Amino acid sequence: MEKYRFGNNKRAKDHGLLISIKKSIKADCKRNTIENEEFANEIGTTSGVLSNKLKMSNQINAISIEEFIHIMEITGDYSPLKYLASMFDFVITSTEPQSPGDVSNLGELADSMQIESNESFSEIKRAIKDGQITEEEKTNMLKEVDDSIEAALQTKNAISLIKSVEITKD
Repeated sequence: MEKYRFGNNKRAKDHGLLISIKKSIKADCKRNTIENEEFANEIGTTSGVLSNKLKMSNQINAISIEEFIHIMEITGDYSPLKYLASMFDFVITSTEPQSPGDVSNLGELADSMQIESNESFSEIKRAIKDGQITEEEKTNMLKEVDDSIEAALQTKNAISLIKSVEITKD
């Protein structure tokens, strides 16, 4: 698929980003037991217009940056932003400390980091097994590596927030 359409040089919609936004909205509606129409009204549009903006086939109406930000603010789900960042080989991490100096979740973060690393390793080994890499395998490998990096950065950030203690000999 071409990234830019002939004529107006407008970038084509990204399917993965649209799916991520749709999932975010659907999860929020389910969690809050509201209809799509109510969610659409909350961001200042109708469900029909929002639905059209989130369709690959509709290249005329695109979701605005304001709507994109508003959706993330309402849902509290930043996976669409993470997807967008991954398109440009960036990784998003939170700068907000979950609990400064708290070591109680460090084990869980370390486990998550190890699991993501193992998944990344497995995906790469599986993809290179036949000596050729398809576009889908490449995408999957990059996604797993991004997830692994994100988990490692979360663990690193948690460690950096811990206030160490000094042990002295008497």
